[in-house]
Amino acid sequence: RSFVASILLKQPLQACGWEHRAGDSDLGRQLRGQVIGLAAFFCPADPSVRDEATRRFEAWMSDHSTDLLPADYLTAVLEIVLCDPEPAASERTFDRLLALLLRPPAGLDVAGRASLQRALGSVPDLRLKRKYLDLLLPEGDDPMASPIKLQDIVSPLAAVADSGKAGNDLCWAWLLSNWDTLWDKRQAWQSSLLRGCVSSGCTGSTSERAAEILTFFTQERRRKSPQIERTIKQAVEQTRLGAAFVERVRASEELKRPDFWERINVASKGQ
Repeated sequence: RSFVASILLKQPLQACGWEHRAGDSDLGRQLRGQVIGLAAFFCPADPSVRDEATRRFEAWMSDHSTDLLPADYLTAVLEIVLCDPEPAASERTFDRLLALLLRPPAGLDVAGRASLQRALGSVPDLRLKRKYLDLLLPEGDDPMASPIKLQDIVSPLAAVADSGKAGNDLCWAWLLSNWDTLWDKRQAWQSSLLRGCVSSGCTGSTSERAAEILTFFTQERRRKSPQIERTIKQAVEQTRLGAAFVERVRASEELKRPDFWERINVASKGQ
């Protein structure tokens, strides 16, 4: 990550900047959002990135319609402030954002809620990731009631699963532990939500995961929920493709050669 941050991202981030300009095209705004999104993944601890993100985050917390934090990179900024190198500070930010998601003020629009749902899964602490996922479980006497609304169940799963290998493994383990509870108490939920849970929470990048998916979804579980049969097959196939790609990268002799990375370094400086 440090290589990408120092060699490949520094110049594009300086060129795009953080401010939307009057003459920006739609593609220009999209590019800025994508570059800041890459910065959120590869260099959230960079002091200049963190300071700018924090400034815009605090402005957004005070006024959700502020021009300092447009929707193009709201999720990225939330992810940066959540990845604070100080665990206690990261947890405080997590609690602030979670409270905002569970009790949204009138000024928080749909796009803002979607950004919160995605960003919360990126918190580094696995304990907090699990806490986030546990909010999807039914509570009380109403099987359709949970702290996070049933129609939003896929976003937290996808956010945790997409946050890295540790998050992906945690999401899969959580789904294994809670699948029967989710299904038995929520048999009336929409097929699209059920398929989304399988697609987001099961897919991985190892042959072992592909085998685990097939082992877990027994004929009995498939009989209970025939609407996910095709999605299970797709998750297995996607996982096998991911595993094959990882093996090809590991086996690549070119990627092991120092001059390969030196050429990338030279090419990036010439842009």
